[in-house]
Amino acid sequence: MSSAMPTAGERSGPARSGRAWRIARATLVAAVAALAILAAAGAVLWNWPRGFHATATWAFRTLHGLSLESVEVDGWAAPALRGGPESPSDPVPIVFLHGFGTSKEAMTMPMSWVKGTRQVWAPDLPGFGDHDLCHGEAYGPEQYVQWIEEFRNAIGAQRMDLVGTSMGGAFAAAYAAGHPDRVRRLVLLAPAGVDPPVRNEFMRAADRGENPLDIQDGEDFDRIVNTVFLRPPAIPAPFRQAMIDRAVSRRADWLAIVERIRPFLFDGVRPLLPAVDAPTLVIFGAKDAVTDPSMLGVFARGIARVKPVLIPDGGHVIFADSPREVSREIRSFLLDQGDLPLTPGQVHEPGGTPPRAGQR
Repeated sequence: MSSAMPTAGERSGPARSGRAWRIARATLVAAVAALAILAAAGAVLWNWPRGFHATATWAFRTLHGLSLESVEVDGWAAPALRGGPESPSDPVPIVFLHGFGTSKEAMTMPMSWVKGTRQVWAPDLPGFGDHDLCHGEAYGPEQYVQWIEEFRNAIGAQRMDLVGTSMGGAFAAAYAAGHPDRVRRLVLLAPAGVDPPVRNEFMRAADRGENPLDIQDGEDFDRIVNTVFLRPPAIPAPFRQAMIDRAVSRRADWLAIVERIRPFLFDGVRPLLPAVDAPTLVIFGAKDAVTDPSMLGVFARGIARVKPVLIPDGGHVIFADSPREVSREIRSFLLDQGDLPLTPGQVHEPGGTPPRAGQR
C-alpha cells in the first residue's frame, strides 16, 4: 500500500518559516542593539555639553542644507556656513552677519529662506563663535568693516547682498556706506548703531556704563535669552550649558570688544546713513527690548532708498520671533527684487495701516 509523498512546497514550508523567524529575530536583536547604542550615546552627549552642542549644531546645519567652510581672511582661518547651488542663476551671493555674543549658526534660519536659488554665506566674525581674535586684539568698528571687505574678496564675490542683525546690522550699514559699489541690496534686522529717540531699560543700563549682554553665569544667560527673544525657545540643558561655558570662556575678549565698539553701537552708524546707496530693507519688532523700535525712524529718515518695516509682534531676534513675516519680507526684497522705487520715511506694518516713521 503506497502512502502519499509530500510535495516540494510542502517540505519547504517549515524550513521557510524557520528562516523567516531567524531573520526576524536577528533584525529585532539588531534594532534593540542600535537603540541601546543610541541611548548610550545620547546619555554620554547629554552629560557632555560641548559634545552635545557640536552634534546639535552639525545636525541643525545639515538639516538646513548648509556646510561648514574655512575661509582664509588676512592670513587667518574664518569659519563660515555656506549653502545654495554651485551655479546659481543670480551670481551675487547673500552674506549674513550675526549679532554680539552669537555666531554664524544664529543665521541658519534666514539663510534657509533664500538658499534655494542663491549662494549664502555666514561667517563667524573675529572674536565670536569659533573665530579667535585676529592677531590677539579686539577689533574696533573700522577693523570689522575692513574684515568684511576682505571676506568678500576671499569668497570671490564682486558684489553681494548683505544681511546683518543687531551688531551685525550696524557693521553691514557701515560697510554699505563705505563700499557702495560692493553692496547691491542691504537688509538690516533690528540693527544697532543709532541713538534711539526712546530709551528702554536696556539702553539706560548701557548709558550707565553697564554691559547688559555680559554673561558670567547661568542666571545671566537666562536673563539675556528672556530679553532678546519675545518668545524664548526651549533650550536643552546640555546645549544651554555649552553656550554658557563658551560665553564665560570668551568673556574677557567680549568685554574688550565692547569697549572698542561701544561708541559705534551707540550712534556711530547714524552719520553714515546718507552714504548708503543700496536699496535697503530695515525691519524692527515693535516689542524689541534691546534696539528700541523708535530707532526705525532714524534709519528710515537717514537712508535714501529704504523700506522700513515694523513687525507688531516681534522682539529683538525678529527672524525667530516672527519668521513668517520676516521671511516674506526678505524673500520678496532679495529674491523677487520687489518694492522699488523705495521712498524714505514711510514705515510699512504688515497687516495694518502703514504709520509714519518713528511712530510707536
